[in-house]
Amino acid sequence: MLPDIHECINDGDLHVLTADCGNDSTVQSTDHTRENVSLHCTSNFRKNNVNLGVCFLSVDVGRTAAKFFSVDSA
Repeated sequence: MLPDIHECINDGDLHVLTADCGNDSTVQSTDHTRENVSLHCTSNFRKNNVNLGVCFLSVDVGRTAAKFFSVDSA
């Protein structure tokens, strides 16, 4: 579905796709665990294939968006 979603992104938009938790694939439980979750950001007017590095907190998603839109995230 991502290609269909990407077609809907307008100039100036930022599409952010992530998850609320990661699950350890070696454990039978679906409880939130130590695993990382992916962060995929897409726009029509910024560089492609930029590595955002490792984000450690969910607040990093907000900081990424603030930086993208040139907003002081203080």
